[in-house]
Amino acid sequence: MSTHITEPVRPSIQPLYEHLSAAISLIGDYVVIQNPDHSIIWLNDVARASLGVPAGSSEGLMCYDLLEPMGMPCHNCPIERALATGKTVRERVVNNSTGEWEISCTPVRNPGGETTVVEVIRNRTDRHFESSPVACIALDKSHAIVASNDAWYSLMQTTPNETGPKRREPPRFCTLIAPSDLGMYEEIIESVQAGSEFPEDFRIRLVRSDGETFLARILTRNRRASDSPSNLHYFLVQDLSEEAELHDKFSSALARSRALLREVHHRVKNNIQIMLSMLNLQKESLTQDESKEVVRSFSRRIRSMVAVHEDLYISDRNSFLALDRYLDVLSREICTPESPSESPGYLMLRADAIECTAGTAITIGLLFNEIIDGIIVRSGEYRWDCVDGISVTLVDGSRYVTLSVEYEGDEIPADSLGNRLVEALGTQLEAGISRDIMGEKRIIRVQIPKRILFTDS
Repeated sequence: MSTHITEPVRPSIQPLYEHLSAAISLIGDYVVIQNPDHSIIWLNDVARASLGVPAGSSEGLMCYDLLEPMGMPCHNCPIERALATGKTVRERVVNNSTGEWEISCTPVRNPGGETTVVEVIRNRTDRHFESSPVACIALDKSHAIVASNDAWYSLMQTTPNETGPKRREPPRFCTLIAPSDLGMYEEIIESVQAGSEFPEDFRIRLVRSDGETFLARILTRNRRASDSPSNLHYFLVQDLSEEAELHDKFSSALARSRALLREVHHRVKNNIQIMLSMLNLQKESLTQDESKEVVRSFSRRIRSMVAVHEDLYISDRNSFLALDRYLDVLSREICTPESPSESPGYLMLRADAIECTAGTAITIGLLFNEIIDGIIVRSGEYRWDCVDGISVTLVDGSRYVTLSVEYEGDEIPADSLGNRLVEALGTQLEAGISRDIMGEKRIIRVQIPKRILFTDS
């Protein structure tokens, strides 16, 4: 004989019954009272609302049809075990369509000897997400969404499924992916099915209920199905629409700034070239050789600055340039004769690939120019014939970049303007400068701290 909760309650316990019914209805978990044959006697309001069971219409509803229509009791049913032992039984049940549940069953025997079972069902899958402000979903082996939180419904502009015990199949995640990105997700699924892990973080375009497409970032948990006792994959979903829009605006602004900066480099280069042309015209009008060499030295210093702006304009790097390429340009400039009567110079350069800021490059270029000038200028004239070859190396070390200049010739006069400029520029670079003699060779070494390369010295 079945016991029905709707049978008249004795007037003496009516107030207590009403209070207990109200209290149970407020519990956030499903509370179910059922007969030993699994037929449901009573459901609390939370269970009714979630499962779509109208009040007073639990006749014929079986407990094993609550989570998913099965037509028979669950394997190793906790209710039957509670009835057999007379004790409370707690068990976790995993359902591929509805997620992970914790079930507690307690048998209750009334004074007439009849037994009913009080069952409390807690959705453990939802507990992973319910307090999270980030959209969260759980996917089963077929990648159907078996659980989600309010943030997910808000993100996708949809509502929870509340269609009752014989509810529709849960939506598959792939049906929410934009067609343009579906192939990428299918490749991920194939890789996971072959035993690989889900990517820890990937981006994909999703489609909201109103058809709007947006970029989403997916953070995965339980990247292998075997990592989770429930065989569920958990996704945290972030809307990147605003981030993508800001990125596009930033990229557009950055492109405009780069174009303007390139134009600045181009104009600076052109203006300095005009100054150089005026200096050359002035040099031609001079009659004293010493004055001509002063102008020539000054022109070389200016050219070392022009080369920086030329490199930045051509490379479109805007702030950093290749120091090795820059020194190669300066070396060619220095070795190129200014008139047909002059012999070309010879300078061998071996340089590691090193980058630095434009400001630091100008300082290093000026220092390099002054060292070479100091070696080849004799009595106010450029005399390559007085030097038996110049070898320059630029080496990238762990803490320092070392510029070494080897040559056979006279020592640079200590009181010369060029030598004073070398010392001043070395101080600006916080560099150590040493001068050594090895046989017939003289070696000038400049050790520059690597941190200086990325500051405008």
